[in-house]
Amino acid sequence: MGTKTREGYPIPADRNPYGLPAEMVFPYDQAATLVTAAQRVHYTVVREQIELIRKMLGNPNDVSTVLGAWQTAISELTMSVDGSDDGNGLSTARASVNARWNGSAKDAAVEYLDLLLDMTPKQRSVMKEIADAINNFSALVTQNYATAIAHISKYAAIVAELAGGLFEELKEAITLNGGSIETKILEALGQFMEETGKVIESVITYKNNLAGTMDGIITRAGEIAVPAAIAPDALDTTGWQPRNPTGPNRGTPS
Repeated sequence: MGTKTREGYPIPADRNPYGLPAEMVFPYDQAATLVTAAQRVHYTVVREQIELIRKMLGNPNDVSTVLGAWQTAISELTMSVDGSDDGNGLSTARASVNARWNGSAKDAAVEYLDLLLDMTPKQRSVMKEIADAINNFSALVTQNYATAIAHISKYAAIVAELAGGLFEELKEAITLNGGSIETKILEALGQFMEETGKVIESVITYKNNLAGTMDGIITRAGEIAVPAAIAPDALDTTGWQPRNPTGPNRGTPS
């Protein structure tokens, strides 16, 4: 229900479920024209190629969600270090602790803050690389998808013109002129396969290269030393002595 079919190729009632810009909506009618022509001349791989193109973009909203999550994490890590939102980052905390406290507990706390300050920028760098890789791959897929659907529209128009512009009667039109139209349509479909094949190959090649890049990023991420829990000494209140004290040390009777 809710779909129509031309020569076995489904055309959904809702052709733009993800709310894409008009220029990115898959050209179902033109694709159906190519599939119809290809089936008539027994060039069945055209349908497979068109399906690869249709599935290439997927749901771009999912990509945006994933990318947004990485970017948010990077932003929050940045703020945790330099306090770029309210000025109360780890660097500020370390300076405040050193300025106001002495003692073994203070030393343990500062040592732990130093570990966090050393680790966090490394984490942020790795996460930024991952976000950049996702963004670059998304942009490449979108660009190549746009090129591929333009080829669908281009060659559907060529095939329709060869068949006398009779979209719905394409099956019968191909049999005209003693097979000469069929030969021309085969040539046009062959060119379509060649051009779109290059587009799809570039995406596959980039994806394979990206896998190696991501492996390298993940390896570096695994080498980041994550500190254990803060030392118990930092939690010993008797080890905190105020600098320039105005009263008794913490942990001692009043």
